[in-house]
Amino acid sequence: MRSSFTGLSAVILFAVLVLFSCNRERNESSSLRLQQWDILCDSLPEAIRDSLNTMDPRDLSPDSRAWYGLLKTITDDKTYTLFTSDSLINSVENYYQRHNQESRNHIRSLIYQGIVRVRMGVTDSTAYEPLKKALAILHTQKDPNPTLLYFANYYIGHIHRKSNNDDPALYYFQQALTCAKHENKVTHLFDIYQRLFQLRMSEKEYDDARLYIDTLTTYARTAEDKYYLLDAEAVYLDMHGEYHEALEKEKEQLVLADQLKKKPDYFRIYYSLSDRYYQLTLLDSALYYVRQAIAHIEDSTYRLNYLLYDNAADIAVGMNDYRLADNFRRQALESYSISVEERLDTQIHELEKRYDLAEAENRALKTGNRLRFIVVLSVFGLLFTVILIRYFNKQRALGRLRQAKLTEEKNRAEAESNLFREQSENQRQLLSRYDSFLKFHAEQQQQILRIADKMRSKYPLQGDAYDKMLEMGRQRFNRLVKELFTAEDMQRMFDIRDDQGILTESDRLLLFMLANHAHNEQIAALLNTNVNNLKSKKSYLKKKIAQYATSDNGFQRLLTLF
Repeated sequence: MRSSFTGLSAVILFAVLVLFSCNRERNESSSLRLQQWDILCDSLPEAIRDSLNTMDPRDLSPDSRAWYGLLKTITDDKTYTLFTSDSLINSVENYYQRHNQESRNHIRSLIYQGIVRVRMGVTDSTAYEPLKKALAILHTQKDPNPTLLYFANYYIGHIHRKSNNDDPALYYFQQALTCAKHENKVTHLFDIYQRLFQLRMSEKEYDDARLYIDTLTTYARTAEDKYYLLDAEAVYLDMHGEYHEALEKEKEQLVLADQLKKKPDYFRIYYSLSDRYYQLTLLDSALYYVRQAIAHIEDSTYRLNYLLYDNAADIAVGMNDYRLADNFRRQALESYSISVEERLDTQIHELEKRYDLAEAENRALKTGNRLRFIVVLSVFGLLFTVILIRYFNKQRALGRLRQAKLTEEKNRAEAESNLFREQSENQRQLLSRYDSFLKFHAEQQQQILRIADKMRSKYPLQGDAYDKMLEMGRQRFNRLVKELFTAEDMQRMFDIRDDQGILTESDRLLLFMLANHAHNEQIAALLNTNVNNLKSKKSYLKKKIAQYATSDNGFQRLLTLF
């Protein structure tokens, strides 16, 4: 049984290792392909876009999936794809914001977050802030990428231009021009000179605008570039009253229109040519091109189509063809009616959509409020549970600490009690020995004093001899007391500290006799004094002890002896 289980475990482990190895190899292969496509996405955006469409991002690792979303956004931008949402680039930027804020891909995701929003017609702070953030990160780098600097400055300038902030727009366009010169990329140089031309024309700085047109001629490579250059020249010539030259430029634009990747609105080109001929009073040509404009209308519900018919009617009036003019007026009225109905339908649909959206938002808001309430309630419940758990854990810990402290105090108290009993027993034995000796000595002193008093009355010389003998005995006794009742012995017997030498030898002897409940006569005999003087000595010693008593030296305990 055990061997079969071991074999099954080995098979499962092997399968897991094989799966892990396959996933790793697949991720490495996907990363390699994305890296190759990233290099080519600027030069071959259409091909890279098609290649990306063959890959399923759900099969990629999180890092590769973010990279895939970034390349998808870049190629869509370069192939003029219409952006209707910024959710993809937002998810890409969020990923790099969390995982690698200083990376090149995060900077690119910030830049294209702004670009996508600009392409969607947004020119407020939601488009401005990511570009500004990308620029701030680039400025912190030692050697920032000039292409990324170009894009950030270019689109920040574009946003300022849309907001009519010409001075900041000029500053950022000039910064973008510096970056374009540094990277020496022709398409970027053409685009930035184009922006500078438009800005100078709006500011009526025609001399600078003329210089930019001459510079644009140097960098015009593609059909799109040449088409725009012709448009810029036509605008410039028109502003200077050179209408025939401007007309020729617009004719050249019409020839180039078929070569553009993104086809222009032909009815606009024809209408512009018709208007130009009308200004030159060449009415036949004006009528021809306005009819071409009407023939190339792609959206019959476009709200400004009636202007084409109205313009055609004005041309017919100029040619004295009132029947044709009336026909165009009628078509203009029909076109205007259609556009009004379309606008009304559109507005109704918009109102319905807004109503439906408001209803959906209300439902979502209510659902969101309920969800938030549940989440908040759950969070508070969780916090309350965590607080309770922490509180009870803390109480248990405090209880254990208190129990340990009580146990420690109990053990210390028992140890101190045992030590105290041992010390007390030693003191009792020592005191009993000293007591017997002192009492015996005191009785001898009393007897000798009585004998000396009796002898002195009859035999004075012998009384003096007894006095000398007593004096010698007292001196020997004092030496013995000094040896027996040292400060260390007193500290040990009475559990006091006398580091300053407050108690004298006679003080220690008196305290010892008081501790053994000796009579005043015995104490007086030992101290070679009378009972009255002994009382004074005891009172003085009591005051002395009370004066020097502290919590450290334990003198307070000696007061109980009195």
